[in-house]
Formats: sequence, C-alpha cells, structure tokens
Amino acid sequence: CWIKSLSLVMQGHQVADSTVIMGHEVTELEQADGGELVESQRLLSFGWHLLFLLISFIPAVMNILLVILIFFLASSNARTSLITMILYPVWISIVGVFIAVCVRLLRYLLIGKRAQSGWEIIYDFEFLRRNTATSLYHSAILISEGTAMAYLITRYAFGAMIDVKNCFSPLPQEPDLTRIGRCTFGANGVQLRNTSFRCGGIVRYGNVNIGDNSMLLDRAVISPDTSIKENVMVGPMTSVNEDTTHDENTLLLGTPALRLNRKLSESDVQMQITNEPTTHLLLHNLLTMYFKDLTFVLITVVFYVNGVVFYLFSEGDFEKSKSIAVGISFGIFTLSIIALVVVLLSICLLTKWILIG
Repeated sequence: CWIKSLSLVMQGHQVADSTVIMGHEVTELEQADGGELVESQRLLSFGWHLLFLLISFIPAVMNILLVILIFFLASSNARTSLITMILYPVWISIVGVFIAVCVRLLRYLLIGKRAQSGWEIIYDFEFLRRNTATSLYHSAILISEGTAMAYLITRYAFGAMIDVKNCFSPLPQEPDLTRIGRCTFGANGVQLRNTSFRCGGIVRYGNVNIGDNSMLLDRAVISPDTSIKENVMVGPMTSVNEDTTHDENTLLLGTPALRLNRKLSESDVQMQITNEPTTHLLLHNLLTMYFKDLTFVLITVVFYVNGVVFYLFSEGDFEKSKSIAVGISFGIFTLSIIALVVVLLSICLLTKWILIG
C-alpha cells in the first residue's frame, strides 16, 4: 500500500493490500510509472554504500579543517589572534562560500551539470548518486542555515531559481529541480519535496514550481511534479501533488487539497510581501552571527569567573575555605546568570530600537 503525505489512518484500521491512502480517501493502487526500472537496474554492494556515505561527510570535514587552519594561522601573535576573533563571522562566511563552490564541483562529478527529473530504484547506483548529491547540498548550507547566506549560496553557487532577497522563502530540497518565485512566503515546517518514494522500491524525482506572491502556511507539503500558480495560498497541513488542480488567487486547504476561490471586494487590500535590499540581508546575517558569538563568549566568561572565584576563596584552611568558596561561588554564579540575561536582553532591545524604533 501507499500512504501519501499528511494522510490519516485510524488506530486499529486494517489497510488492504494494493491501496493508496490520500487524506481519508482509499483507492486502488495502479501500476506506477517507471515500474520497468525494477528489472533494468542493479543493486550495489555494501562497499559502494560506504563510499557514498563517506563522500557525504566531505563538507563537514572541510569545515572543521578550514576552521582549525584559520585559528592555527592566527595563533602566531596576539594581534593576529584578536583580529581573527573579531572577524570570525566574516571568516565563517568565506569558508561557507568556499565549501559550497567545492561541493558544486562534486555534484557535477556525481550528477552532471544539473539533476533531471526521472525514476530510480532505491539503493541502485543512480539513486545513490542523486541522494549523495542532495546530501552534499544540505551539508554545504548547514553552516549558514537560517541566514541570508544560505539563500545566496543556494542561488549563486548551486544555481537554484529562488528569490535571494526574501528570507521568508523556503529552501529547496534539490536546487536543480526547484523554482521559487518572487515574494513567496513559507511558514514553519513547509516541505518542498523533489523526491517521492513509491511501492516496489521506486523513487520519483520531479520538479517543484512555486509561483510569485504565493503563501505556503505551516506544515504544508508540496510533492514532486507540482506547480503552484501565482497568488495562491496553501493552507496549514495541506498536501499538494501533481493531481491538484487550481487557478490563480485560490486557496488550497486540506488533504486531498480542496480548491476554494478567494473573492476580493473593492474595500479589500491585497497585501504582498516586499523584498529587502541585498545589503540589508547581508547586514542582518552579519549581526546575527556576531550576536551568537557574543552570547557564546558571555556564557563562557560566566563559567570561568565562577571557577576563578571558587579557586580564590578555597585557599587557606581546607574545610572552612571549601564550604565558604562553594557558597560564594554559587551566589556569584546566580548573579552572573541574571547579569547575562539582562545584558543579552538589553542588546536585543537596543538593536530593535535602532532598526525599527
């Protein structure tokens, strides 16, 4: 049987063989396209699986080695070390771009210039090549995930057709098979799936096309070979596939998706998401990285100060000094945590006041 995305199977329900469950609807399973690949493809040995697994770890290993190299080169003198620490977010961004370029070359060796839609068999050679290429992409953007750099790397290093000026847009699963239009909004948990697993060990790779000014709300799932037209709103917990028919300015809701027309009266105002300048996105990315580094430094200082206080007050008579040192260090640790929270909140409020008043 085949249970599709966001479908419901009640407790104790017996699912019959050769059926498809979409939402609450149960239909008979038809012969999947590409079923002939079962006979034409060959499965690979454990050695090949291990090789592709090791290849998928290349971006993580490169990131660790490059960061170690930066600190090693910066440890020559105190001045260089200080400059390196101050510019650490900049160095990390440069490292991310360099890794992305190297990963793009690895993807070219694995799948050629660009990945194409098609059918594969699980764990055959072509499937492992495609799956490893996708894993390399996600590992490459993991360093800058959630920032503007992830969109810039996805667009210019991997060639994905996305809007880099919109940080509300969801990132693709496979950059070669995804197009996301301008001013698109993606809420929490939205999944753009370029891969679909079918019965019989068959995998479908398909394109996903999201039109301009579309909204994908929480936990929406877009399946392969699906196109969302312009100004379409996909409701929360909604699954849209290639069989879903809709027009522009419609609302898709539920699983299977129901098409609801949205009528705008003269008094209604049609809101659109506006893009940000690229300089604002890069500045936001830089400030976010600096704030994370500052938080890490302050937390480290709090723990080190507590250890120093304990050491200073523990000198002298062993029994008395130890008990006094524990009490004093515990009190100072509590005050340090409160001060840390106050400082971080003050920085956040000051930044908010500078940016938006």
